[in-house]
Amino acid sequence: MSRSLLEQRLDQYGLLLFDDYDQNFSSTGDPTIRMADMSGNISNFLTGATIIDQFSLPGSLNSSTIQVDSLNRNNSVLLSKSLLRLPTANESRSRILISDTRSSVLNIINSLKFQGAPLDISSEVVSTDFLNNNNAISPGEIIAISPNIINESNSDIAGITVIGTDWDHMKRVDLVDDTVGDLVPCIYNDFPSVSEGGVLSESNLSAGNCDSESKDSQRFIGPNYPKDAVHPICLVELEDENETRWVSQAEYIESEISDIFLNQNDCLGKDHSGGQNLNECLVRMVPGADSVSFSKISAGKTWIETYLNETTAEASDPIRASAFMLMEVNKNVPPGTKFVCRFRAEFSNCSDCGDTHPDYKYNGAEPFEVLDFQFTVTE
Repeated sequence: MSRSLLEQRLDQYGLLLFDDYDQNFSSTGDPTIRMADMSGNISNFLTGATIIDQFSLPGSLNSSTIQVDSLNRNNSVLLSKSLLRLPTANESRSRILISDTRSSVLNIINSLKFQGAPLDISSEVVSTDFLNNNNAISPGEIIAISPNIINESNSDIAGITVIGTDWDHMKRVDLVDDTVGDLVPCIYNDFPSVSEGGVLSESNLSAGNCDSESKDSQRFIGPNYPKDAVHPICLVELEDENETRWVSQAEYIESEISDIFLNQNDCLGKDHSGGQNLNECLVRMVPGADSVSFSKISAGKTWIETYLNETTAEASDPIRASAFMLMEVNKNVPPGTKFVCRFRAEFSNCSDCGDTHPDYKYNGAEPFEVLDFQFTVTE
């Protein structure tokens, strides 16, 4: 079968969801780590390593990139990730679906556990017993949330994934040693602004800037904090008489102007990964339940509008557990505290998502659309 005919067949089923045939191996950019050269030899896998195996590559591949013929693309529409967003506060659509009914959340937890999800719940600081069924986010709750994403394009999008995992969206400044240094949020989608505590990519900071992603995926856990790390997604608003800034949860806890008092043992996830991360002490996404996937979002609709429009579902019907992430809210968080959580999203027929990026880029924003979910903790 010719390449052109193969592309046409894929397009008939809406599966021609890529721009080119990338024949380059992804790389970390680290000269001491290298995958196979194009002759088929695996060499220098680590510095000083000898050849450990050989294999043959199909055909006569080289490092060039072959483009998909645009004439073969009729049904498989590729769209920009910027066409995804959450509804604003001024719209009549819900920004996020919240389930804080005890029976519903327990069903979701049990379903995820049955599917083998390695849930890591901070049972000493949150509980389903605190759920109050008020469709809001309250202290001490473990709640199920589902981002109600809008597809702003004129075509359907498919294979949507939203993740709430740690990523490299913070930078350390004013470094003195490995135990000193403030975290500040990098600016994405013009948020947060410089006046709100954000850092521009071109900022010349002593600990680096926001132009590069972490290559080792270290988590920011004390007492010896890595200079190059990934960070929990939720920031908190710190407000005083002179300014309002979005800051890390650690800075908020340690600030003299915050009205929260707790010791380190009262943090969420205190035993996770063998150390304490103050930056997920107040609000965190539960590891093992920090991503969701949707099969399709119709043109101009939100996810829930698509779901209700294309099935026989009623608004009161339960939604599958895999459409929900779990969020924990520390029981010591004062009502009125404001947070923003920076989710990331991608989808299958995306023209500028992650197919051709090296692996470490997935620690950053580049393959994804950043979705900011702001909320206020209520009674």
